[in-house]
Amino acid sequence: MLRMAYLFNEAGNYDESLKILTSRRFHVREGGEGLLAPFVDALLLRGLNEMAAKDFVAAQKDFETALTYPENLQAGRPRDAGMEPKVRYYLAQCRKAQGDTAGCKAELANALKGWVTPGEMNYYRFLALTELGKTGEIAAQLAELKKGIDAYAKFGGENTPAERVGYRKIQALYLRGLAALAEGNPADAKELFGRALKERPSMIWAKHFSER
Repeated sequence: MLRMAYLFNEAGNYDESLKILTSRRFHVREGGEGLLAPFVDALLLRGLNEMAAKDFVAAQKDFETALTYPENLQAGRPRDAGMEPKVRYYLAQCRKAQGDTAGCKAELANALKGWVTPGEMNYYRFLALTELGKTGEIAAQLAELKKGIDAYAKFGGENTPAERVGYRKIQALYLRGLAALAEGNPADAKELFGRALKERPSMIWAKHFSER
């Protein structure tokens, strides 16, 4: 059923994914992970669709729900910031679209709280700092993002050696795409996201950015 939720997300059917993820109780095996990610992805991507349709109330509700840790998913709050920088950034954009300047700034500030491992979340912190006008701090976030690229060149992966190599390659392409966006090179970013999708069509965030 969890695989089905991932598949619905890949197909852009976020309602059906969330029906699975909110109506069932999952029991995480020892060492298992991944139950929270499809939940957050579905809410964020559905929220972005709602924002595009000018339904900001629904979008804000989805973004706020993405900050929760549902008991039925056995999802506990992590010691680090988890995916909050990403969620807070999009929540800030939703508040800004509704004319809530103070709320937008508060969420951008929230996106900077806690520590994160080098990688995707640094991109959203880069965006938050840029929007807050803290230009003196953005270089550090870009450097951390690039550290994540280097890390995936050496570590990471799923189960078999072949899967690990493939996983590292695709994640590195995705992070390189984010770095290209941060550096103002959208054409390079689109090419990198396209390469990631060619290797693994299930990269839903690479698809999101490549279609912008």
